[in-house]
Formats: sequence, structure tokens, C-alpha cells
Amino acid sequence: MNRQVTHEMVAAAAKSVDEYVHQNQKAAQELGRIANPFVRSGRLATYGTEPAQLQIKEWAEAYRSNGSAEQNRSE
Repeated sequence: MNRQVTHEMVAAAAKSVDEYVHQNQKAAQELGRIANPFVRSGRLATYGTEPAQLQIKEWAEAYRSNGSAEQNRSE
């Protein structure tokens, strides 16, 4: 996690990831599997920039268990 990235760089990368996982259920599940331990560890603040940390939190919530953002948001 690069601490030199700008907010714009994070936003552009997140947009690409979001577009990909929206079309690929397995990728969405994997994103949740990867993002959640960072958030649950309590050490997210030690990784990357604040915009990147916020994005990871968003993904962890959206894809927390089954990779389906639509289902998780309706819970």
C-alpha cells in the first residue's frame, strides 16, 4: 500500500476495481476476503493513505461475506 498515491489515483483505481467486481462475482468475493481482515485487524490506519483506507473500509462493508454488494447493502 503506497503512501504516495493521491486521492485521484485512489479514486481511479477504485473505479476500475468496482467495474470489474460488478461483473465478476468471484472477484467480488475475493475482494471481500482480502479487505475484511485489514479492517478487522484494527490496524487499517497503518496501511496506505486515508483515501485508500476509506476505500478498503467501503469494500469490506460491501463485500463482507458473500461478495454481493446489493445483498449486503439491503441487510
